Amino acid sequence: MRKVDAEMNRIMPALDSAGIGSLGTITLHRLHRLAPAPIYALVEAMGRDPSQVSRVIRRLEGRGLVSKMPLTEDKRVNVLSLTPAGKKHVEVVETALRGVIGEVFAPLVEAERTELLSLLKKLSGE
Repeated sequence: MRKVDAEMNRIMPALDSAGIGSLGTITLHRLHRLAPAPIYALVEAMGRDPSQVSRVIRRLEGRGLVSKMPLTEDKRVNVLSLTPAGKKHVEVVETALRGVIGEVFAPLVEAERTELLSLLKKLSGE
């Protein structure tokens, strides 16, 4: 996992055309899995401080990567969604991540990769 993290840190500046950094990218990725979602669901999924997530969302919204819409049932709650530009950013990063993971896990045969993925999902609670 350190190899994946090190390689992603190495290539991330080239992928970060929006200038949102790693936390912004992680936030977009989580939102991609949840959206549309209220901010409290994103905060819970990320396990971060609500004020930190709010700051990141404001920055992402300012760069046109995230949109907020009031919840129909409760106008006090905003629902977050990725804009087309936000979705594109996630696609670019996920493509790069798949490539890095493929390189790092190349020495494993398919059965070993499947077993490793299963174990990692179990450890992460998925």
